[in-house]
Amino acid sequence: MPAAPRAVRVLAPDWNRQVPEALGFPRSHRLLSAKMFEAVIACNHRRSNPLFTVYNAANDFDHARLGLTVSRKVSTRAVVRNRIKRIIRESFRHNRERLIGRDIVVIAKSGAGKASASQIDQSLEQHWQTIVKSCASS
Repeated sequence: MPAAPRAVRVLAPDWNRQVPEALGFPRSHRLLSAKMFEAVIACNHRRSNPLFTVYNAANDFDHARLGLTVSRKVSTRAVVRNRIKRIIRESFRHNRERLIGRDIVVIAKSGAGKASASQIDQSLEQHWQTIVKSCASS
């Protein structure tokens, strides 16, 4: 008779631990107010694909800043909307060194609610590449 499986001990995360700046998403890298969002959208540097519309504008900082909009039109389920936001933040975090000096607003379209994580990541990578190219040419 086979032995019973052993219980796996899972350690609770240390919530008081400080996340290094390079790995986190601090407030200084976020667009927080409606005025900030409106300023980026007013610049009208816009790119769209079936999953996202992305606006970008130059900023006076030595880092990029991100604003997100994922409405209930994307999905009525908060779990899905939050998943999309996490994927967008993670993609931005991995690419923010390429995007220095830009304010970026990402608006999710209804197709994003049904897309897989890899499809979302590919879509965002296309947007990041487009922003980098447009900054290099100007």
